[in-house]
Amino acid sequence: MRPVQIVPICNYDAYIIVNNTLTGKAVAYFLKYTNKKFICIERVLDTIKKFNLKHALDKKFVAF
Repeated sequence: MRPVQIVPICNYDAYIIVNNTLTGKAVAYFLKYTNKKFICIERVLDTIKKFNLKHALDKKFVAF
């Protein structure tokens, strides 16, 4: 399995995670930089990660 990479899309501040893992380091990044938009597959998040990201990012967080 390849490691998770956070890659900016064009000139926008949005990140998309499409593989099946999200490291604690990646979560910490988004909790620190709440001006970023974050989209991921819901199954990569446990309940605590999902709650923390939703609370910190609000409408900038999308899990599907």
